[in-house]
Amino acid sequence: MATTLTDIQTLARDYARFDGYTITSGTNLVRANQIYRKIQTLHLWPELHTIDTTLALVAGAETYSWLLTTVFLKEPLIRIQNPNGRFTRVDSVPTESLWAELSRVPNTTPRYYRRSAASDVLKISFRPIPDFAGTIEVSGYASPNALNGAGSKTVFENDVVDDAFAIWLAAIESDKKGFAGRAATLFGQAASLLSAVTGLNIGAGDLGLNLPA
Repeated sequence: MATTLTDIQTLARDYARFDGYTITSGTNLVRANQIYRKIQTLHLWPELHTIDTTLALVAGAETYSWLLTTVFLKEPLIRIQNPNGRFTRVDSVPTESLWAELSRVPNTTPRYYRRSAASDVLKISFRPIPDFAGTIEVSGYASPNALNGAGSKTVFENDVVDDAFAIWLAAIESDKKGFAGRAATLFGQAASLLSAVTGLNIGAGDLGLNLPA
């Protein structure tokens, strides 16, 4: 749990059979973060689930600044707190025409939201415009901070995921060095571990595709 990047590097060196392999800086750190992000998208990891209630709904206000520090892996669930204290789901508006129609609806409980960007600032808007104040609850699976050096720690609760991470990196390094057979074996080992943890059918080919040279 919460394995440091240095520990991941130690494991990756063993599997790659290359003591000089470094992932704590430079290009290989970029690559490590790429694989780290890919693992995050393979499964709904419970340790990535978060609920944010820092946004406040304001009566008569349509548009709000979006969360600055949380990046969700998938579109999150948005709920608003009604005057009775209960939370009601608000859906993403399916069409622009419906969004336009909602501009003519009197202020009441919002039914839809739309996310957008204005001058590189992310926004969220609600229609109908709320006629009450309350809390905006945003919940979903969020990407953790990038690994930025030797002391950075992964977020995964299960150490097996970190083992798979290290083996995946070792497979890439082995492939780069021309050891295709060794790389194929390692890709298979990483895929097997990830399949066991997630319950998904993850094959070695799923890990080796579309990686930069």
